[in-house]
Amino acid sequence: MFLAATTMPALAYEPIIAMPGEQLIISPPGGQMAVLATREQTDGQFGVVAIDLTPGTGPGPAITHSLSAETWYLVDGEVEFHVGDKVFTGGPGTFVSVDAGQSHGFIAKSDGKLLILFQPGGYEHFFMEWNETQVPKGPEAGKLENKYGVTRPAP
Repeated sequence: MFLAATTMPALAYEPIIAMPGEQLIISPPGGQMAVLATREQTDGQFGVVAIDLTPGTGPGPAITHSLSAETWYLVDGEVEFHVGDKVFTGGPGTFVSVDAGQSHGFIAKSDGKLLILFQPGGYEHFFMEWNETQVPKGPEAGKLENKYGVTRPAP
């Protein structure tokens, strides 16, 4: 009997371990968040942020990412989610995933925490740049969103 040798494929990225107190904490005008993984750390595969929610936190009911899919996992709190023409309120444990090109958004209804995955990675840099520039919500933040492939419907 002949057994073929198998080799493991090379890892695309090194393991990421970020203990509390070691994570990058940023505070753009949209609220405080932890940047848990960036495209640079994941060979471009994904980026992850965890947003501390307060009532009203969120992009609103309708944005569209042209460059990445977005996945949400609500750790704590209550959030009104918008996916296409569906509107629903979720509590802890709610999971939502939308592909690039799908209209989506959310509005926090209470304090809480929302984990967000962007695939491929890159959109986490929007929040990092927003933190650096501190441009207020509105047209200036909209220009920054456009840079990262996000559009909003006309008012």
